Amino acid sequence: MPHDTLEGAFAAWCDDLGWSREQLAKHLGVRASALAALAAEFMPRAKSGPGWGRSTPGPPEPDSFGIGRLADRHGADLARLAEVVGAA
Repeated sequence: MPHDTLEGAFAAWCDDLGWSREQLAKHLGVRASALAALAAEFMPRAKSGPGWGRSTPGPPEPDSFGIGRLADRHGADLARLAEVVGAA
């Protein structure tokens, strides 16, 4: 499983919750084809600092380093995408 793309985060999320890709797509508010395209995107990275580039624990702020652009590009729910990516 590629760790540099969102595919890794999606696989981990689905494995942890016992979800299918269809359930994840529904959770994110996208069609299966959009989920596949989103999964091929590179994992957003913090520009500096350890981890998410923040000192506080938990998922990143929704648009702190590109999550918003990815959500917009693929029509995904921003908060839910940030939650999935933050759990990876």
